[in-house]
Amino acid sequence: MKTIINQIQSFKTTPGRCQVKQINNITIIDDTYNANLASSIASLEYLNAFSNDGRKIFVFGDMLELGIQSDNWHFRVGENIPIVFDLLITIGQLSQQMAKGAKNRVPQIISCGSAKEAIVILDQYLSDGDALLIKGSRGLNLEQIVESLQNRESKELVL
Repeated sequence: MKTIINQIQSFKTTPGRCQVKQINNITIIDDTYNANLASSIASLEYLNAFSNDGRKIFVFGDMLELGIQSDNWHFRVGENIPIVFDLLITIGQLSQQMAKGAKNRVPQIISCGSAKEAIVILDQYLSDGDALLIKGSRGLNLEQIVESLQNRESKELVL
């Protein structure tokens, strides 16, 4: 039993796979390792289950290498966004379909061409108590968003 308890207590997830971090009173779910239809919908349910004092924000980058179903699957992710979310930031061309699927579900949708553009928006938008999910394929370098937020913490800047 002690071995099992030690193993559970020492377990660490792979970087970028549903890692929950608290940075400047903001909950960040770093799911930047990769994305597909099933994992994207599951991560939305995960964020929806969080109880927080602020807004729920979903930053979604393209799901790459999906083939002919790509547009349909991006649209379906948008259709599955819980209506309690406050902001959707899409990154990439394919995510435009996701934004279309979410248009009647999320009050504010902002589309970006890169993670760096999303960082600028988040710098202006985030406040204490917010919960933020970052999800997408590795090719979009969404980990830059998490790194930017962590750097701000170390410099003691308030978002």
